[in-house]
Amino acid sequence: MKKFISVFVLLMIILGSTGFVSLSESSPTIKTKISGLSLTHSTSIKKSITDKVTLSPARKGKVYLQFYSKAKKKWVSKKSFKMSGSSTNKANVKIKFSNDWKKTLATAWRLYIPADYYYKKFVSNEITVLSRNIETLSLKSKSAVLIRADKNGVLYNKKMDKKRPNASTTKLMTALLALENGDMEQKVAISQNAATTRYGVLNASVGDEYYFKDLFSAMLICSSNDSAAAIGETIGNTTKEFSEMMNTKAEELGCKNTHFVNAHGLQNKKHYSSAYDLALIMSKDLNFKEFVKTIGKKTYSFKNVKKTKSYKFENTNILLKDYACMLGGKTGYTKKAGCCFCGAYKYKGNTYVFTVLGSKTSKGRWNDCKKIIDYIQKYS
Repeated sequence: MKKFISVFVLLMIILGSTGFVSLSESSPTIKTKISGLSLTHSTSIKKSITDKVTLSPARKGKVYLQFYSKAKKKWVSKKSFKMSGSSTNKANVKIKFSNDWKKTLATAWRLYIPADYYYKKFVSNEITVLSRNIETLSLKSKSAVLIRADKNGVLYNKKMDKKRPNASTTKLMTALLALENGDMEQKVAISQNAATTRYGVLNASVGDEYYFKDLFSAMLICSSNDSAAAIGETIGNTTKEFSEMMNTKAEELGCKNTHFVNAHGLQNKKHYSSAYDLALIMSKDLNFKEFVKTIGKKTYSFKNVKKTKSYKFENTNILLKDYACMLGGKTGYTKKAGCCFCGAYKYKGNTYVFTVLGSKTSKGRWNDCKKIIDYIQKYS
């Protein structure tokens, strides 16, 4: 018996060395690479979605388009597309999505190719499809937008790129520069410009000192214009220099319809933004814990450095009282801008940012916001 086993082992070694049997050849070793794949689509439900990808090395077989079913909690194949080799050893494949994405705000997809004798299994990165304007909301505001914060993909759009006066929603950009460049524990002396800024709430005298963090909170929670002016001067030295910083940052973020001339948003014909640009700015703000913590406060109390003045303010965002999932936001109003708001809402693990601009009344603004929140809850 031992002699038989020894002969069998020797025979296997000989066959393996001559190429008749090779364990390594029975395991797939070639990896498939893909190019041209879009990982985010934001599209009107009136349209279809197609994507052209290149696979290499090319091979015969099928590419499967898979949809993640939340109900089944697994990936489900929806369509398949033929691959075929070419002289360049690359295969161009046109992927057309099934209409399942039109039913909810966001769906997850991927491309899948099973393994065969030579090729390893291929699974693409996850593809997010965002459905735009599933229904008409009949908003009263002149402009509006809803995006998902992590993708910046549009889920609802009403004249989202229209340049409009945007009032105190400007303070979202002031907050961003404060978070990136400011020191929350710094003491700030109020200048003549800050002390005389219209619609301030501090009633401060020139030279009065406040902690930066308190000015930051007052600016966002009760829309303190004098606090915003003081923050701008602290970071940029002058209003003009700070405005230049604001515009540079806006350009970096991809804001194409925005121009600022002050830190607070008081009316100026050269000062404007758009619903979409403000949503981009808010999305960036949300990366900072200090910002999220601040905009979620319903009230805020503080004193000046010398503790000679005390303040207690309520948040101008009434949605915090009505919606537990409301992270917060920033209100705005001037006669020309109308009633404005940009806010963040977290639902089913995703953070949504929405903006409404140009409502004739405060009630109209909040009604529009509630319609958008209902829309998120209905289609998520």
